[in-house]
Amino acid sequence: MSKIKRKFTPKPKKTLTSAPNWDKLKKAETEEARLSAWLECDFFVHTEVTDREYLHSTKKWIRDHSGWGVYEDALKIPDVHLATIGKNGWKAIRLGYMPEKVKEQFKEQLFEMIDKLDKLRDSMSYEPPIHPSLDALDDDAELHPKKVKLWIEYWKKFLSSAKKGEEITREQTIAQTYIYNMQIYLKSGVWLDSHYGERRDKKMVPVCVVPAYDKDGMMKRSVGVFYPDIGKIWSKEYE
Repeated sequence: MSKIKRKFTPKPKKTLTSAPNWDKLKKAETEEARLSAWLECDFFVHTEVTDREYLHSTKKWIRDHSGWGVYEDALKIPDVHLATIGKNGWKAIRLGYMPEKVKEQFKEQLFEMIDKLDKLRDSMSYEPPIHPSLDALDDDAELHPKKVKLWIEYWKKFLSSAKKGEEITREQTIAQTYIYNMQIYLKSGVWLDSHYGERRDKKMVPVCVVPAYDKDGMMKRSVGVFYPDIGKIWSKEYE
């Protein structure tokens, strides 16, 4: 007796922000209704969808649905810049449409990036000013500007070794983002990346600045977080 094949239905992804009623939003037909639906799901998309998902969907929409014939040019845009308008592509794929008003604005922004492609690519290798807060760092500090500049050069060489015309790989996307984060650090003094090091092989350790307490007045602690009151990173052996 043959087994009955059951259709696999993935479990809904748990999110902090409540998901909109996608089935209802996809049924919008008029331009006014579609624009309203577009705005209704905006906060969820902004808080729950990653840049990686933005980029995948946006590139797919430009290739398969835009009709603009600029897919190859769009691939040349650094991902850190394309991601700034990537929310539109993700929503268009998810809803099955893009309101005309949004499409016009999206096209304008995309074509502007293509026209300024050389400048955008050059911006990935500019020499940012050093933030004053970094001047006081010891020479052996893990994130000393001299070290970070060398790391930037290392990853620039990695990107320059990529062959032109090929679709950007995951490693290249990581490299672009890492360079961008390091440039922001030199300019602002704030490290945004979850890792550091020339090979990006060292993980940043979060520091508890404002502790939380349970109902009994005991400090809540999480594994892997540094707590100044004990001068240590909390581990399972302390629990």
